[in-house]
Amino acid sequence: MKSKEVKTKELFDCQNEFLKPLFENCEYPWNLLAKIKDFIREFIANPSNGFTEIAEGVFVQNNVKIHPFATIEPPAIICE
Repeated sequence: MKSKEVKTKELFDCQNEFLKPLFENCEYPWNLLAKIKDFIREFIANPSNGFTEIAEGVFVQNNVKIHPFATIEPPAIICE
């Protein structure tokens, strides 16, 4: 039996406008890996409205709650 390669659109339903550029031209999930670092760097340089920087390099969407004792290592973007 031939194994089937899982495509990105089968794993992720990216309706979030914020993340759509990350998923463009990524037929397979592993194609995303090479784009994540640059995506985060670009976001940190030009943060979107609706996000708050809670620590240097750590951005959280305004409706997200983070436990006060949580440790988040930058760079990080946390969405709903």
